Amino acid sequence: MVHAAIEISPSAVRTRVSEFRAEGIDGLVDRFVPVKASQANLDRIVAIVADGADAARSAGAGPIGLVF
Repeated sequence: MVHAAIEISPSAVRTRVSEFRAEGIDGLVDRFVPVKASQANLDRIVAIVADGADAARSAGAGPIGLVF
């Protein structure tokens, strides 16, 4: 089973995708993009989140959780 989470913090956006199997957990995607959360950076943050969601779907994730 593949799970994804995108975390938006005041200083970065992180995307993590992991596959959970009986043998253990495999990290498939781990992206960290430093970006200050501000109105001026809103378009960039949206683009980073969209890119992370695309990467998660490509890795096989279904629903993607966002954490603020």
